[in-house]
Amino acid sequence: MEIGQNYTEFVAGMRCVDTGDWIKLLQCPECGQLWRVDAWDKYQTLYASKLSTPEGWKLTDMVSLIKKRMVENHGGADTSPCLAKGCKHFALKGRAYCVDHFYETGARA
Repeated sequence: MEIGQNYTEFVAGMRCVDTGDWIKLLQCPECGQLWRVDAWDKYQTLYASKLSTPEGWKLTDMVSLIKKRMVENHGGADTSPCLAKGCKHFALKGRAYCVDHFYETGARA
């Protein structure tokens, strides 16, 4: 889930179990739920993902979640093809590239 607009409220009261490169493993003190959360960065969209176990938390794949949100944020795919050479997917609405190639450019909007 995207938490950028509510980051402070989301992490408030959570216990930090571990940290990594721009990520944190947080735990809710009330229910024990574990969360993989992006560290605060005012220039990036921030995400959190529920975890069932702390094992391998740093390797949690967030790419599919980020790409899903990118598609939602752009209102889906357009009818025009992606401009990346050899790509057979449709571009995101308002963009020249499909979600995969748009993600590769480093854009997170």
